[in-house]
Order: sequence, then structure tokens, then C-alpha cells
Amino acid sequence: MEYSYILYNRFKEKYGTTCCFEIQEKILGRHYDFKVEKDSEVWYKDGGLDKCPMVCAVAARITAEIILDLNANAVEGK
Repeated sequence: MEYSYILYNRFKEKYGTTCCFEIQEKILGRHYDFKVEKDSEVWYKDGGLDKCPMVCAVAARITAEIILDLNANAVEGK
């Protein structure tokens, strides 16, 4: 469980939040409600398809770093 906190804290350190709406505001200048068709269209035009996957990539990278650290510690017997 402590590793999920490490992931959470590192991600929050990077973006200042873990809330999707707030991350959208930081990287795109506003948030979008995907239940509203117009918002989905504007998100796409505003570059959401390019910028939002990078947020997922950051989460994946942080997760991979944690896993690699765990594996290295296991090999070293820590």
C-alpha cells in the first residue's frame, strides 16, 4: 500500500493535483465535461488528444520507476 502513496505523491508533486478537471485546467487552460458533446469537440480542437495522454505517460513512468526500484531492492535483498 505504501507504494500507491509514493505514486500518488509523486504525481501530485508534478501536477499539483490528481483531479482530472484541475489537470485539464493546468495543461489546456480550462476543464471539459465529456458528457457534453460540445465540450468533447472543443477538447479535441484545444489539443486534448495530444496533451492528455502525456499525463497518463507521466503516471506510467512514475509507476515503472517504483517497480524498478522494488525489483532492484529485491535483488539486493533489501
